[in-house]
Amino acid sequence: TLQPNKRYYFHIYSKNGAGSWSAAGVSEAVLVDHTPSGAPSVTDRGKVVDGRHMTASKERLGAIYSEAADNETGVIQYACSIGSSDQGGAYPGSIYSRNIMDIKLYGADIRKCWGYSLPLKHNTTYYFHIYAKNGAGLWSSAGVSQGTSTDHTAPETPKIIDNGQFTSSASTMSAQWDAAKDPESGIKSYGCSIGTSK
Repeated sequence: TLQPNKRYYFHIYSKNGAGSWSAAGVSEAVLVDHTPSGAPSVTDRGKVVDGRHMTASKERLGAIYSEAADNETGVIQYACSIGSSDQGGAYPGSIYSRNIMDIKLYGADIRKCWGYSLPLKHNTTYYFHIYAKNGAGLWSSAGVSQGTSTDHTAPETPKIIDNGQFTSSASTMSAQWDAAKDPESGIKSYGCSIGTSK
C-alpha cells in the first residue's frame, strides 16, 4: 500500500545474455498525495445593497477567490463555474446538473473569474463555484460565493410635490417627493435637476 505524503522511486535494471546485471537506473521521486486541496474562499464582485451583492447587468458577473492550500503537491489549476444553485458538488461529475451556465479553467496564479455573455434572468441569484486541482490530479470541493442577485428593471418614478406654480425668488426653488420603491434592490439615492422643459 502506498503511504500518503511519502516519496517512491522506480529502480530499473538491465540483464545481458551472460547473466550480468547493470547498475540501477533511478527515477525521479513520485510523491503520494491522497487528499484534495482545500476549497478556495470565493467573494462576488459587484455593488453591495443591504448586505447582498446586486447587479443590473444582463450578461456579466465576476468573482475573486483565495489561493487554495495543498501542502503535499500544490495547486496547479482552478475551475470556475457559474450557476443558479448554491450547492457545490464534486468537479466535474455533478457540476453539469446544477444549472451551470459557464465553466472556465484557470492557471494556478489566477485569482478572479469573469463570466461574459451569460443569459442572466431578472430577479435571480447566481453563484460562483471555484474548484482547485492539485498536482496529483485531485479536485477540491467547491468554494461557493455568497451569490449575486440581478435587477434588470428601473425603480418606481418618484411623485413630485412642488411648492406651487409660482415663486417670487430669483435664486431658489424647492420641491418634495414621495419615496420611490424598488422591490429587488431598493432605493439607494435620488437625483434632482431643474430645467425649462418638461
